[in-house]
Amino acid sequence: MNILKRGVIAMMLVAVTNSAILLSCCQQETSLDFVQCEVLSSMEQYPDSSYFKEISCMYYQNNKLYLFDKSRGDVAVDDFSGNLFYTVGKIGQGPTEVAAPTGFSVLPNGNVALLDGGNLSLKIYNESGFVTSYDVPSGSDNRFFTEGNKTYLTLATDTSSYVKTSSSWKRGTNDGLELHGSSLHITDDPGMNIIRNRRHLVKGEGCLYAIPSSYPVIERYELGSEKLLDTFDLSEIDCIGNIWSSIGRNTSSPKSFYIFLKDVYYADGKLYILYADWENQYSVNHILVLETKGRLTPIYIYKLPGIIYDSFAVNDNLIYAMNYEKNEIQTIRPLISH
Repeated sequence: MNILKRGVIAMMLVAVTNSAILLSCCQQETSLDFVQCEVLSSMEQYPDSSYFKEISCMYYQNNKLYLFDKSRGDVAVDDFSGNLFYTVGKIGQGPTEVAAPTGFSVLPNGNVALLDGGNLSLKIYNESGFVTSYDVPSGSDNRFFTEGNKTYLTLATDTSSYVKTSSSWKRGTNDGLELHGSSLHITDDPGMNIIRNRRHLVKGEGCLYAIPSSYPVIERYELGSEKLLDTFDLSEIDCIGNIWSSIGRNTSSPKSFYIFLKDVYYADGKLYILYADWENQYSVNHILVLETKGRLTPIYIYKLPGIIYDSFAVNDNLIYAMNYEKNEIQTIRPLISH
């Protein structure tokens, strides 16, 4: 089951009821409001009538929705004309194919950068097909992005958390390869600490946000200088802190940990984090929203209408999310506008 990837259990935050549009997260001063959401529309199929299976990454850009189906190994692009009008990428061993696709990002010109974890390369495609390929040092399924001729990927070591690599970098050389980011002391086990320092990386305005999946810390770095600009501890939100303490008490082994930050996204000055809740029943249907102008500031939480979601993207006041249980992409609207 893909909600229990890598043998770890997802968990986070307190449950809420569905009886009101706006609910309180907890009773402390740092409590946040829950904003209820509704489904406006949904889609289940590709143009060839095959169904979505494992949409593990999504982007919205220039009125197009990009969907990566890990089971198929390609990216579908929807221009909202009523049909998915093309797909890019194909699993295979050829120079224009991907051996083991793990994720993707969208370039400013709309081209798709498909990450091949099988041969550690980044394959670039446009609507007509394959464009080019270059070596990368990491094939993780965490979010990544490209800025100019530099690609930012998670690559944790005992001193760093991400790598900035040039498109001219060649495997086996150091030229065009830079390690950056702090290594958080999450566990005393060196190997497990490296594993848990892997991050989702999303691009903001002149910066990047580095977010581990199993530790409640957000870091913001300046693009170019890679200087650490800001750090926010999610456990400072009272209800998250209570659950984080509970996770620490109930972790039975130093080699086990909880994945509770499922996906992250940045749009229009806000950072969005999809997280899990296991208070009454397992669910992945809460999105924490943080204002990024000035210091990172949590402002509210979206409560999605389904129970389990795998990935999402944001556009203006709409959310596009993959409902795991129904295997459909839902267009979702918050019931209170912010």
